[in-house]
Parts: sequence; structure tokens; C-alpha cells
Amino acid sequence: MAATVLDSFGVGMFVPLSSLFFALTTDLTAAQVGPGTSIATALSLPATPAAGTAVDRRGPAPR
Repeated sequence: MAATVLDSFGVGMFVPLSSLFFALTTDLTAAQVGPGTSIATALSLPATPAAGTAVDRRGPAPR
């Protein structure tokens, strides 16, 4: 339960602050930042299983 609460708080703080950061530090408007982050998130979803498979095959990196 604590992990879920902490994760919800972290996401709740990150999303609006990162949107504000991108809107203020780039030439993009808020109307462009929202769909841009949504598209980037959608494109990153297939990368997660691929990265997991690669780590399973190679193993963890040595220190």
C-alpha cells in the first residue's frame, strides 16, 4: 500500500512539473507538449519488453 501511495504521489508531481518544464524551456506550446508526451509514452511501451528480454539474455552488467 505504501509503495502505491508513493508511486501515485511521484507521478502526480512529475507529470505536471515536466509538462511545465517542457513548455517553458522549449518553443512548444502547452497544446503541443501534452500530445507530444503522450506519443512519446506510447512509443516507449514496446521498448520495455525488448529491454527486459535483452537483460534476461545478457544478464546484469558487472560492476
